[in-house]
Amino acid sequence: MFTYLQPDDDAQDVQEADIEILTRDPRNAVQYTNQPSTDKNGNDLPQATVNGTNPGGRDWTQWNVYRVDWMPKMTSWYVNGVSIANISFQTPKDPAGLILNIWGDGGLWTGNMSVYDQAYLQIQWIEIAYNTSGPYAGSKSKRGSDGLGSAGPLEKRKGTPGCKVVCGVDEQVNTTGTPAVLYNNTGMAPMGWKGEGAVSLIWVPLALVGAMVFGYF
Repeated sequence: MFTYLQPDDDAQDVQEADIEILTRDPRNAVQYTNQPSTDKNGNDLPQATVNGTNPGGRDWTQWNVYRVDWMPKMTSWYVNGVSIANISFQTPKDPAGLILNIWGDGGLWTGNMSVYDQAYLQIQWIEIAYNTSGPYAGSKSKRGSDGLGSAGPLEKRKGTPGCKVVCGVDEQVNTTGTPAVLYNNTGMAPMGWKGEGAVSLIWVPLALVGAMVFGYF
């Protein structure tokens, strides 16, 4: 799974944040990278990659929740809620697409799959959330004397009077995959939530399982 933007034909200009599983690797190993992982001369950029291990040594052929937080200066990855990798080197900065695939081209990195061997990727659910928070310059009549929402700083959206309801995909969530209301300015009593300063992020958790099956069926 990876975010992807290729603005031109130069591989060095790619913007990409990866979660990659090689089926020939140990079954608890996952690789996380802010691409490109090599320079223009083909030399490895070790600061671009973290070779992670699933928490508790959990097998990637079991169901796991993989998550990437794409922030302005860092990409962070989690597995089953446990922080696995943080990379601030060449963090993607422009709007990008999200790609999920299972592939092999017989190349040096992917290797060759023998005849009758099989690989599977199963995805149970995907959740994508976009969040921007920061100083709010809206009407003080509806907010505190400092112009901030009672639930923390909120960015003023263009063409709208401001946020009425703020939901969380992380804070105070009781059921995975179900957002929770953190702040409501529609007449209901606000719920106490403290903002954590200016941040833009893409939150992408997904539950998936990969399996390598040998033999012919």
